[in-house]
Amino acid sequence: MTVDVCATNLSAFSRHAWPHVDPSPFVDGWHARLMCDYLQAVSDGDIERLVINVPPGHQKSLTVCVFWPVWVWIEKPEKRFMFTSYRGDLALRDADRSRQLIRSEWYQRSFGSSFTMRPDQDTKSRYMNNRGGYRFSTSVAGIMGEGGDFVILDDPHNVEQAESDEVRDETVRKIRLALPSRVRAKRGGVVVIMQRLHERDLVGALLADEPDKWVHLCLPARYTDDHPFKREPLELESGRKLNGDRRTENGEKLLPELFDEERLTTLEEQLGAYGTAGQLDQLPAPRDGALFKREWFDGKVVKAAEVPHGGTVARGYDFASSEKQTAKYSAGSKMRRVDKRFYIEHVWRERVSSYELKRAMRRLAEGDGHDCVIDIPRDPGQSGEYQRSDIVQEFDDFTIRSSPETGSKVARADGLAGQAEAGNVYLVEGAWNRDYLNELCAFPRGTFSDQVDASSRAYHRVRKPRSGPVGAAPEVIEG
Repeated sequence: MTVDVCATNLSAFSRHAWPHVDPSPFVDGWHARLMCDYLQAVSDGDIERLVINVPPGHQKSLTVCVFWPVWVWIEKPEKRFMFTSYRGDLALRDADRSRQLIRSEWYQRSFGSSFTMRPDQDTKSRYMNNRGGYRFSTSVAGIMGEGGDFVILDDPHNVEQAESDEVRDETVRKIRLALPSRVRAKRGGVVVIMQRLHERDLVGALLADEPDKWVHLCLPARYTDDHPFKREPLELESGRKLNGDRRTENGEKLLPELFDEERLTTLEEQLGAYGTAGQLDQLPAPRDGALFKREWFDGKVVKAAEVPHGGTVARGYDFASSEKQTAKYSAGSKMRRVDKRFYIEHVWRERVSSYELKRAMRRLAEGDGHDCVIDIPRDPGQSGEYQRSDIVQEFDDFTIRSSPETGSKVARADGLAGQAEAGNVYLVEGAWNRDYLNELCAFPRGTFSDQVDASSRAYHRVRKPRSGPVGAAPEVIEG
């Protein structure tokens, strides 16, 4: 029974094949089962062009490049595959693992009667079976030479070179020129599987120019309900129904068994805001900024001694929605307006409990001085009102104001972006500058927006001291 199930179900096959190619324990992630369902639809001709975006380390290469072609050969050994990657040795690595799986005692005992390998066509770059099927593996540079029933592009871009317009655009051009003639069967298909690296990478180009031709399975490392490429359930023309992203809670991880909170957070910190937005969130922001451009801050970093005295000063806050040590931070941005210039003097950002938050705010308030207005958000609901009242009572010796957040994050940040574009926003030199700019220039596509939200609140407070954030009807509490 197990053999029969494996022959007709790619997910079951992958589970039993795993120990024959990878010594690490098998993790039965729902997302891998979902990838298998979509690949089966490609095998059956129900999907002709498939894009899969998943973060690194989430089983994509084993599922797509090792298990899938070997599984297809069980019942369709005549099928021909072409695999390509930005580096030829990566394509050869997965080809060799597939070949090792075919040679394994388990595969031969279970499915060896389907075909035999041809000894005269049995190298890593190209091997064939006696039923006419073959696997050809090459780098993107070699894509013009061969084809197949199924063409798979696995990580066609080099991470280090994706920033180069010339190299990236040439890769996209070469692939798009070659693809129409590489698929050599009416019921064949193309699969592009990669992590996003740039807004104009291959996936960006395909989805921009041919959105109706591609089925897009996008699975970010953390779920957000407003993700523009959220994968909803899909009903194909054949009547087959495929599930979408099954997660429902914002921040829910894709593969928590391998990437728990600590490991995923470490990876986010290593990648930075820009890398996280692309490789983990699958929403790459341009390096020079989306709403905010990095070039607007060139020459705008000043020393504390250069900031004029006086003006209007406030520290705006953005609070994490939970006390758990999860992905969201609390942040406080101190801003001073002098005439038409806005100086961001300091940005604080930490994961803290409610108790630790008040201690941090007290420390910051005493350092900021009594001329600095404390501006906090008033979240809807009973818990938000309780938090606001608790903080207000704690800071009755300072001027503290609160108001609800209204409008989108982008709308609230738009005024500050306009001032930055006009050259009126300055950063005071500090250790926080790099992370702040990275988040600012990834906004609104980055994972985090707490520093941006806090700065938007501070900006609207110092811009018009007696008004609240854009669109808000503020409550003013004088201490």
